[in-house]
Amino acid sequence: MKPIKIKAETAAAASAIYCAKRDASGHGASKFPVGIWNGHHISYNGRVWEAGKEFPDAKAIYNPADDRPFPKQHN
Repeated sequence: MKPIKIKAETAAAASAIYCAKRDASGHGASKFPVGIWNGHHISYNGRVWEAGKEFPDAKAIYNPADDRPFPKQHN
């Protein structure tokens, strides 16, 4: 599959754009291509990976899960 090129100012914005396209497509990970933003790969889960490295050496430079609020704990 040909990667989806994402134009954005930040990794967070690139991830959000990619995830919106992914969600609108209705496709799963096996049918939806990776994203590319400024040489960085964006994986199906929205993580943006450092450019120029491959798994398992690449480190995530942005993880959208880190921006989600944690559910309230009920005591």
